[in-house]
Amino acid sequence: MSILSRRTLICCALLCTVCSVYAQFNIKVGYNGNYANLQKTTDIFNRYSSKFTSQNQELKPINFYHGIEFGARYKLSKNLGFDFGLSATKGKSKASDLSLISSELKENEWKISQNSLYIGLENYFGFFGYGATIGYQQLKYKNKTNLITKDNEVLNQNVLNSRFCLIFEFASDKNAFSFRPFVSINWQSYNVHNIELTLFPDSNLTSTDFNEDLMVYGISFMIYNGPQ
Repeated sequence: MSILSRRTLICCALLCTVCSVYAQFNIKVGYNGNYANLQKTTDIFNRYSSKFTSQNQELKPINFYHGIEFGARYKLSKNLGFDFGLSATKGKSKASDLSLISSELKENEWKISQNSLYIGLENYFGFFGYGATIGYQQLKYKNKTNLITKDNEVLNQNVLNSRFCLIFEFASDKNAFSFRPFVSINWQSYNVHNIELTLFPDSNLTSTDFNEDLMVYGISFMIYNGPQ
C-alpha cells in the first residue's frame, strides 16, 4: 500500500471517529422575513399605475414577503455543521377600480412566492457563527382579477442561489433558538417579461430588457429540537 493511500485511510478513520463522537442531528423550524428590490417589476407596476389618479388604483410593488422555513442540521463537531432546508415566503399587492379598455371595472391582485431549497456549511464559535448555502430559488408570480375565477400563473422560474448569514444561537439541553440575518444572491437572472405582457399586451419591448438580478436581505428565527 502506498504512503498516499495509508494517509488517506488514516484521515478517513480520524474523520469517522470525530463524527461518531460529536455528530448531532437536529430538526429546525421557524420564520423567514425578506426584503427585495425587484427593480424591473417595480418599474412595470409603476408605469401601469401612472395611468390612474386614485390611490386605490395604485399597483404597489411587492418588496416585503415572509413565511416559514424548516429543515435539519447535522453537526459534525462543536464548530462545524451541515445545514439543509426549505423556505417558503409570500407577498401580495392589490389595486381596485382599474379601468379596462372595455370601460369595465376590475380588481387586480398580484401574488408573489419565493421558495428556496438549499444545502450549506456552518461554523460555530460559542453562541456566534456564520454560514453559507447553495441551492435553487423559485420565483413565482400569480395574477387574479374579479373577471377571472382563479389565479393565473404569470411567472415560474428557478435559478441558482446562495445565502450568506451570521448566526446568533442560544442553546439549552433540550433545544436551541437561532437568530440569523442574511443576504441572498442569485447567480442567474430572472426574466419578468411575462409580467410586462400581462399588464401591457401591446408592449414591443424585447425580453432581454426584463432580466432581473435579485438580491434579497432577510432575517430568520429558528428553533432546533434536542440537545445541541
